Amino acid sequence: MDRTVRILLKPMVEQDDILHETMQQFTESFNAVCRTDWEQHNGNADTLHHLTYRHCKDALPNLVSDLHIQARQKAAEAIKSAITREKKGLKTGCLNRWVPLLVTTCTLLFWLGRRAS
Repeated sequence: MDRTVRILLKPMVEQDDILHETMQQFTESFNAVCRTDWEQHNGNADTLHHLTYRHCKDALPNLVSDLHIQARQKAAEAIKSAITREKKGLKTGCLNRWVPLLVTTCTLLFWLGRRAS
């Protein structure tokens, strides 16, 4: 059985600044992938990887690769959802702005290993 433990963190000012910088870079990577995929009208994460990874990594070299990959996956899901909504005749669009998140605390999730029965 896996369990999730939530721990409330109160980062120091320096850590808070680094967290906000990472969040902003993640958002920039996500937005870049969304723009590319919205133009391509594809929604396929593998295709997006080939189209955007190198450009995003070069533009944001301080963001670790894992976060670039997560941003791409989330963008693919968002665009795929938008394409589905569009096919159903529902209103869709692409936001052209970054919405800043105000975070003073964050949550860290730990996955605990399986317990022996």
